[in-house]
Amino acid sequence: MKYLSALLLCLGPAAAYAAGSVDVYYVDTKLKAEVSGGGLSGSGSVDGDGYGVRAELPVTQNIALVGEYQKTSYDDTDGDLKQLRFGAGWFNETGSGLIVQYVKFDLDGSKADGPGVYGRLAGELTKSVRAYGQLGYHFLDDDGEDLKGLEYGVGLLLGTPGGLGGFIDYRITNLDEDVNGIEGKTDFKDLRLGITIGF
Repeated sequence: MKYLSALLLCLGPAAAYAAGSVDVYYVDTKLKAEVSGGGLSGSGSVDGDGYGVRAELPVTQNIALVGEYQKTSYDDTDGDLKQLRFGAGWFNETGSGLIVQYVKFDLDGSKADGPGVYGRLAGELTKSVRAYGQLGYHFLDDDGEDLKGLEYGVGLLLGTPGGLGGFIDYRITNLDEDVNGIEGKTDFKDLRLGITIGF
């Protein structure tokens, strides 16, 4: 517990954050998969696009509920990927903080879910431009098998807090699985562009 307390102190003073928002966005995506081991070897990738919505809803001055739903469809296939995320975060006055979420990936009925933990660094570049970076790790269950990996992203928010603005960000999710000596690696790369409504 003392290490968590020290980390929260390093993030800065617990000044009033209390910034809520709802974002709606378009996403351009790329899925890459690799399989190796057990006499198998192969890789492939496919492009796609879709949409999503995400929100931060303040509960106290420094704690907010967070959630996201994203759906993407892939070119030349009938494949759809649905992502659902919800949880809570602690944020300081700049928007930096710690987030814990339940995460669910549903790829054409093949589902994996579990917790995700993320650290976010955010700051103001100008009065109307803010930047953020986020690093996290997923601990998912895929029919009894562990599916784990890093997630990282960077983004820009345009506009003043509490008003109408826009954002652009780039997120990469790596998920790795080892089943009876067969290793699977999946990468999701999402470029997202949307509007944000602050309150």
